[in-house]
Amino acid sequence: MHIQYVDITDEENVFDIDIAGNSLEQVDPLKEKILSLEVPINLPLGEYLARYKFFFGGQIILEGKDEYLKVWPQGTLAQSAELFSFEVTSGDVQVSDLIKIEGVIKNTGQTAIK
Repeated sequence: MHIQYVDITDEENVFDIDIAGNSLEQVDPLKEKILSLEVPINLPLGEYLARYKFFFGGQIILEGKDEYLKVWPQGTLAQSAELFSFEVTSGDVQVSDLIKIEGVIKNTGQTAIK
């Protein structure tokens, strides 16, 4: 898995991180599992777009859309959420095919989640 954080105010300011596949729990075909991942990077305060890609056999198998992320001063974060499901179009897809990515999330925190 590769994650790239791009500073919204300066697109030249980019932070990249790779997560080894063997550090993620396996999810068997047609099964659902809640996974959590701690990303070992300390981003400076600011607003970012997170871009992620999943790989298998050296090929990209899933590329996510830009996800907004805001880094707040330490101690001010009151957001938390639980991801209940995450679905991606099944079957064979070709370059330029549209795929559907859908997830269900529950806000379990004390403030809005963007």
